[in-house]
Amino acid sequence: MKLLFNRLIGCTLGLLAGCFLFNTDMEIRQIIICVVLMTIFFTYLRPLINLIILPFNIFLLGILGLFADALLVYWAAGRNFGYLQALFIAVIIALCYLPYKKSKFRFWRV
Repeated sequence: MKLLFNRLIGCTLGLLAGCFLFNTDMEIRQIIICVVLMTIFFTYLRPLINLIILPFNIFLLGILGLFADALLVYWAAGRNFGYLQALFIAVIIALCYLPYKKSKFRFWRV
């Protein structure tokens, strides 16, 4: 449940930042539907896509995963954003998830 809530917050912040930066005229209802779809896509469909593209992603040093995330944003947003705008929103969403990721390896000690 915590993972789903974190993904909902990340998708909401990323989409609102994208709407603000690209000056789209999305209604509140469209934003809510898009956030729910992106949360579902990023929670359930993204691991499957990452598993499928894993062999190519290894050779491309992980950059293909970002393009797959942009595709998920593009699917969820419909015709409100272009693919390059969806790519930028995917980067924002990845940055929003960064504080919630737990890493075993720490480069600094507190």
